[in-house]
Amino acid sequence: RPYNEDQLQPASYDLRLKEAERDEILPGESMLGVTEEWVEVPPDLVGIVYGKSSIAREFLNIHYAGFIDPGFKGQIVLEFTNNSDKEIRFDKFKTIAQIAFVKMDDVPEKLYGECGNHYQNQRGIVGNLS
Repeated sequence: RPYNEDQLQPASYDLRLKEAERDEILPGESMLGVTEEWVEVPPDLVGIVYGKSSIAREFLNIHYAGFIDPGFKGQIVLEFTNNSDKEIRFDKFKTIAQIAFVKMDDVPEKLYGECGNHYQNQRGIVGNLS
C-alpha cells in the first residue's frame, strides 16, 4: 500500500523512496532509506528487491539485505552506496527500486515474525536491531 497501477511492471512492482537519512549522498558514502510502500508478503511467496537500472546508471548501488520472507509486513529499508564521483540528490517519492515475487513450492513451517524476527511491521528507517 498504496497500490498504483502505473507502478506495475511486466515482472515487478516499482517502489518509491519515502525518506532517506539525508537529501543527498556524497561519493563513497552509504546510508539508509525506506520505501513509501507497505509490503505484505503472502505465505506462499518470497519477495526480491532490486535497484532500478536507471538508478544504477548513476552509480548508486541500492541493496536490500536478503529476501523478503513469506509473512513479512512492513516498509522496505534499503541501503544506498554512492559509487560515483559526484553528489547524488534524493527526491521524495522517486522510483528507486522494484520488487519481484517468486512462488514457493511449499508454505514454510514458520512465517516471518514467528521466528523471533526483528523487523516485522517496521515503519520508517530502522537500523540494525540484532
